[in-house]
Amino acid sequence: MTLKACHHHGFTVSSLERSIPFYRDLLGLELLRVSERRNLPSYDRMIGYDDIALDVALLRHPVNEFLLELFEYVNPPGQVRPLANPFVGSSHVAFEVEGIDALYEALIAAGYSTTSPPRRRRARRLRGGPRLLRPRPRRHHRGALRGVRGPGAPVSAPLALVTGAAGGIGRATVTRLLADGLRVIALDLDGEGLARLAGDEKAGGGLATCEFDLT
Repeated sequence: MTLKACHHHGFTVSSLERSIPFYRDLLGLELLRVSERRNLPSYDRMIGYDDIALDVALLRHPVNEFLLELFEYVNPPGQVRPLANPFVGSSHVAFEVEGIDALYEALIAAGYSTTSPPRRRRARRLRGGPRLLRPRPRRHHRGALRGVRGPGAPVSAPLALVTGAAGGIGRATVTRLLADGLRVIALDLDGEGLARLAGDEKAGGGLATCEFDLT
């Protein structure tokens, strides 16, 4: 057996009438359908109750096609309990967003509560200026930084370390940080991808690459 992909994520909710506007109107997911599940022996067997009655909503992200399924139990009736992260079975779904502060304000204005406002992790500046902290090398460690290319950013510029930098989101992050004037150390196991990144004139100066395994 080979797992090919994650198909969808599901939550049991107390009310589809309240949950659908949250995910559709505030977060921007597309509502595909709302359906009833009644008198279906297959559902009785799958879920482990007799005479299962469910209302189900299926939502989709309009770009990457992430699917979210919401269940409202009619029979047996849904049970509301306090929520806390240490509870066994506690789950979450994470979204990447643009403008997290604006989204947070919109959630609060709509009457939703949160554990905390958005928090940002600040880079810790060590005495004597920024330094590269080297983790204990493992089998894929190649050992050496390939030197900073081009005129580069000034030594006083902030230093960022990006993992998975040879492609995808990591590469885009490197390009953005360099464009914003930061110095960047790009780490990845893909040495050829790092070489292409270093040779890309759009990446700008101030870049050092290292073939490295952080796991």
